[in-house]
Amino acid sequence: MSITHAEVLAALNIRLARTETDVSEYLRAAAIHIAQRTGRLELSESISLTDGTGGYDLDAASGDVVAVTVNDGTYESGPLERIDLAELTRRRQDASGGTEAEPTAFCTRNRTIYFDPVPDTAYTATIWYIGVHGQTVTTLELPEDWRELVVARTCYEYALAMRLFEDAAVWERKFEGDLRAARGAGTMAAGAVKYRDI
Repeated sequence: MSITHAEVLAALNIRLARTETDVSEYLRAAAIHIAQRTGRLELSESISLTDGTGGYDLDAASGDVVAVTVNDGTYESGPLERIDLAELTRRRQDASGGTEAEPTAFCTRNRTIYFDPVPDTAYTATIWYIGVHGQTVTTLELPEDWRELVVARTCYEYALAMRLFEDAAVWERKFEGDLRAARGAGTMAAGAVKYRDI
């Protein structure tokens, strides 16, 4: 299910009496905010891990990595442990020469994901992102019943950027009410994963 830029643009123009032709910037900000507030994991990417390579570049349009699993072709691991760069460095120094095995942990830094231990053979890693979308938003992969939530937050982001502070306050209240209603209706339960970074 998806919500398109064109639909949100039309709704924003009607609700704020505007004639905008592109609200991608505000829609993207809304998508990021909604993803952070709800913890929804909507996007994933699979990458091939190779023997002896511990770091891999991530898609520049991806959001914050919140979960990673590794598959050796027959078995998929549970979520890997998230560690910070200092812990990764400590583990690699303690390994004295570098132990290779199936990865059990990961860390991210500067759009690169590092695995520990370094893979000892070929694996497929599935990387789950918080639902952040690329710089140009044409479609949001969010449930259809979140349409009003998306429109309200996009109207808020737009009004705030245009310094329409009274309108921004109205749309922020509408967004918060819609968010409470969606949580109360249970529409956020499926697929939601709580993410707590250190």
